[in-house]
Amino acid sequence: MLSWVPSIFKRFTGVQQPSRPRSMDTALLPAILRIGNRTYACDIVGQVSDKTLVNLRRDVVIGPNEAIDIKLDRDRTYRRFNVRWKHGLQISVQPITSWAAPKAQTS
Repeated sequence: MLSWVPSIFKRFTGVQQPSRPRSMDTALLPAILRIGNRTYACDIVGQVSDKTLVNLRRDVVIGPNEAIDIKLDRDRTYRRFNVRWKHGLQISVQPITSWAAPKAQTS
């Protein structure tokens, strides 16, 4: 008759896993996306690599294989990327150019 009691206790006393998705565990780097003369706010998921994932804050029309420019908020220069794929508010990009390195001072 009371066979359900242990299952309720197991349900609420066990170790709970966080309910957030795994993609939220990585750092989001605020960035600016530039297409022509238009700029959009976005976030880079994790770090810039060969297959960088970018979260857009609003929908952007991007053509297939269109080159775009992305700049991290802390940087001064843009970097050129090719769009690999776009799905909703996420795009995957591949870098064409490297980040501009600061000039070394000679003394």
